[in-house]
Amino acid sequence: MSTDSEDIANLAVNFGADVPFIRPCCFAEDTSVDYEFMRHALDYFEAEGEIYDAYVLLRPTSPLRPLGLIEQAALLLEKFTEATSIRCMAQVSEHPYRIWTGDGPVHPVLDDLYEPYSMPRQSLPKMLFQTGDLEMVRRDTLLNGSVSGGCVYPLLIDHQEMTDIDNWDDLKQANERLKR
Repeated sequence: MSTDSEDIANLAVNFGADVPFIRPCCFAEDTSVDYEFMRHALDYFEAEGEIYDAYVLLRPTSPLRPLGLIEQAALLLEKFTEATSIRCMAQVSEHPYRIWTGDGPVHPVLDDLYEPYSMPRQSLPKMLFQTGDLEMVRRDTLLNGSVSGGCVYPLLIDHQEMTDIDNWDDLKQANERLKR
């Protein structure tokens, strides 16, 4: 586990997690990007002589993951040798071709099709939303300065399996899901 907080690190250790280092605060700001702390982890482990083929990001805002998700991602990464990373994704519920922008008059955000907002949804291109459940990135991708690379493969999950806790209502819904 990577954290900048001694308190959270101690709590994680009490629950059985391995916390090999405390993340520098500069990689734990609200504006920090994934690459910074993932590269920090890679650099830490390699300085310790531990070389890993891939790194996994499990966001704390998505604590209820489908069983076997890490194993599924590892199998995809092994199967698709050209993949630079694997990311959990779900089919979009609100299609981007039906999104508009502006205060008036409004304009479609995507306009490469003729009036796609008037087409049946089944005719619209399949689009995926990246969930926060899991990201698995190859070591070489991180060494090349990216957490995704140019060949991302999706690990599809269903919306009912997806949990993203960004506010108190999300936390309440996740708690209700746990009770079921």
